[in-house]
Amino acid sequence: DDFNNVNETWGHLVGDQMLTELGQRLTNCLNVSDTVGRMDGDEFALILMIREGQADPLQTVERVREKLREPFHLAGQLTAMTASIGIALYPNDGDDAHGLIKHANTAMHRAKKIGRDTYRFYTAQMNVEASARQAMEAALRDAVEQHAFELYYQPKIDLADGTVCGL
Repeated sequence: DDFNNVNETWGHLVGDQMLTELGQRLTNCLNVSDTVGRMDGDEFALILMIREGQADPLQTVERVREKLREPFHLAGQLTAMTASIGIALYPNDGDDAHGLIKHANTAMHRAKKIGRDTYRFYTAQMNVEASARQAMEAALRDAVEQHAFELYYQPKIDLADGTVCGL
């Protein structure tokens, strides 16, 4: 969360050092059969191989959250970080890498919206809401282009002297 503040405060070199340490911390949270990779910028993906009888994936999520809360040593200062985590499960949320990544990303953005330093599991409702929002934005853009809006002002009148004091 808010990784851009690191780059803006200390520069990209320190930001890259932090991402390297973050990647190492993530790796240390995983089992041998799991995988971690940097997706883009400050986004990482974890592929957890959960087998029958293994620990719940939420235990790994909590380990990750705790490791990231440990302060990072940046430019002589201690800086704590948090993470917003989106979770998609195979095969319920997708049966290929592209679908799972897309759904995990959707869940991550939901986690960011509700306050950061949290996690969310993907639900189909998230896609419905995202599609509805996108459709509404497109309809509003079209309406503006078509001059479909009319703007009216209703004056607020000061009763003491009859002057317009607002709209």
